[in-house]
Amino acid sequence: MPPTDRTAARRGRSGAGSRPAEASFVLSAATCDQLPAPDLAEVAVAGRSNVGKSSLLGALLGRPGLVRTSKTPGSTVLLNLFEVEVAGPEGPTQRVRLVDLPGYGFAARGARERARLAARIEAYLAARRCTAVLLLLDLRRGVLDADLEFVEAAAAHAHRLVLVGTKVDKIPRSRRGAARRRIADAFGVAPRDVHVTSARTREGVAGPGGLTELLCDLAGGERSIDVARSTLEIDG
Repeated sequence: MPPTDRTAARRGRSGAGSRPAEASFVLSAATCDQLPAPDLAEVAVAGRSNVGKSSLLGALLGRPGLVRTSKTPGSTVLLNLFEVEVAGPEGPTQRVRLVDLPGYGFAARGARERARLAARIEAYLAARRCTAVLLLLDLRRGVLDADLEFVEAAAAHAHRLVLVGTKVDKIPRSRRGAARRRIADAFGVAPRDVHVTSARTREGVAGPGGLTELLCDLAGGERSIDVARSTLEIDG
């Protein structure tokens, strides 16, 4: 499995943590040539269908209504772009482009449709040099074959992954540690390298050490990311 990028812990953080300052929908694209020039820090958001990707994106943007959510898995089939300004507890506001990739692994889709969406994801990974990829994993389900296939595709283009466990609010507190360890073990990393979140309660999203703070660091070119938000460097 890919090695962990062990980066030094940030020190001296204070305040309420980063927060979304302004967010907007940019466009939906079927192909990469429809995407804007890569003039901003770009973070892709990936995960299986029904992993809670749209809900977490809404929480991350600070505007849940900005992202279309559906009770039917697999509703995201295009590359959906958003831009958000995140203000850290220290330093200037940073602007980040978020790319919502189509969900993968939805068995109810026909083989042809699954192949078409897989090709769309692969084309994005090949064409764009994004700052990082947030890989969302349902803490209740663990890591499935479809997740490992995505990691292999990302590895072919040496993308940097951030492991994000979703829906922690749906797990009893007594079982959360085990759920986090199960994902960590699948990638050969420490449990602290799995960022635990809830779109409903905003745990792991807002406040010190949250995903909005991570976005601010990434947009600012920070290489010193808190080990609790550590990333995987994957090489093809």
